[in-house]
Amino acid sequence: MEKPSVIGWLVVAVAALGVSASAAPIQGPDTTTQGNWVGVYGSQGYVLPAYARATGGAVNPGSNADDLASLPAAIDDYTVGFYTTSGAGRGRGLWSASTTDVRALQDPANPSGARKANYWFDSSGFDVTMKLNQPARYNMSVYTMSWDSAARNERIVVPGKTSVDTGDIYDGNWYTTDVSGDEFSPIRFSIEKLGGTNAVIQAITFDTATDDATQGSWVGTYGADGYILPGFGGTAFPGTNANDVFDLPEYVDDYSLIPAGRSGRFQWASSTADPRGVQDPTGTSRKANCYFCDDGFTLHLDANIPTYFDLSLYLLDWDTGGQRAGSIEIPSMGVDDAVAGYNNGRWYLYRVYAGPDDPLDVTFTQSSGNAVVSAICFDNAYTFPEPATLTLVGGGLLLAAWRRRRRR
Repeated sequence: MEKPSVIGWLVVAVAALGVSASAAPIQGPDTTTQGNWVGVYGSQGYVLPAYARATGGAVNPGSNADDLASLPAAIDDYTVGFYTTSGAGRGRGLWSASTTDVRALQDPANPSGARKANYWFDSSGFDVTMKLNQPARYNMSVYTMSWDSAARNERIVVPGKTSVDTGDIYDGNWYTTDVSGDEFSPIRFSIEKLGGTNAVIQAITFDTATDDATQGSWVGTYGADGYILPGFGGTAFPGTNANDVFDLPEYVDDYSLIPAGRSGRFQWASSTADPRGVQDPTGTSRKANCYFCDDGFTLHLDANIPTYFDLSLYLLDWDTGGQRAGSIEIPSMGVDDAVAGYNNGRWYLYRVYAGPDDPLDVTFTQSSGNAVVSAICFDNAYTFPEPATLTLVGGGLLLAAWRRRRRR
């Protein structure tokens, strides 16, 4: 990935205020998993507050060295901003350094062994910031549990989402939402105390970003910048872009779907009330549509200006009951995700980069059945400015003008 000029990056670094992921709500609570998180959450990384401590009690405020962390490759570091600035009202702690209570978190190195009841805490609340080294998008899950009291009640706030009030967290609740960021836009969220002694959390985990709840009801959730609905205009073999319904974002000049074998635009149903069916852009009707290829295919996007954006891909296995399986590969982003079990419709969510010299290629492979995609949506873009003229003045370079930075 060839990145924009240093000057352009500096301007964006000053201007960028953060990336909001999709408007999809925070999901939860999951009250079943409790501390049995290994194999359920954290396939791409985790942070367990204070879990590296060997003895019980609290430190005020402690440091990241007290935590047990295995960060995803795209996340360099994290910081905790405690609202309480001094004293014993904030920090890291262990209620128990060894327990069999299922509310306490498993040790990732020994899931069947002893557990720890760990936590970050603050008498008012705290912010968590994840610093990234490249565009990335995750399903981020937060575990919050009140070891010693049923009175704790918290609010989880993620920019761009509807906040969640947890209610009683004595038995332990997991909440999940998709988040995205890049070098200029860290991932952020906050925990606020609503009731009880203080605000606490026990875990932050990261997994491939997916959304099973939205199904085909994408209007108002995805596609604010633009969209492609393959085959929505009619069945054709192999068909062309004219058989799709699309509204490309201003930073994408063109797209192509490049097959590796027999392919086409196809409609399983030209009209349906099934929520798996893809809404038309007005949200008033649905179709069960797709682009398919028996041997896999590549989505090729040509960008006209260097841009970071969210790319959301809707996969629907309408007719086989979940037999289709394969992968989504984005080599420039280091993505190679297995995909399966999307018979109820599933969104796969990414943050990506593309530019005039860096088109984006997304490859859909198949290991069972054929490869399909039913909707492609674009959101949350910002483009990098480019210097228009540089003038030599007094032995130095003066930046005379900038092209307007376009933002959607």
